[in-house]
Amino acid sequence: NGNMCCGIIKDELVLRVGKENSPQLLEDDRVRVMNFTGKPMTGFVMVEAGALQEDKGLFEWLEPAITFASSLPPK
Repeated sequence: NGNMCCGIIKDELVLRVGKENSPQLLEDDRVRVMNFTGKPMTGFVMVEAGALQEDKGLFEWLEPAITFASSLPPK
């Protein structure tokens, strides 16, 4: 529907999960608030590359971002 869901910056996965879902993901030490421009971006998190090769598969990381983006009105 034209809404951002995820992306890659350098070697990190960027997820748009919404501010309600961010705290749960931030409990993982491999996840941090997106701070690409020097200002924290609410609702966006960055996942270290190493986390994608460990316990969770890529889809498990993407699932909350897909769910959030799907809940937004079309652009």
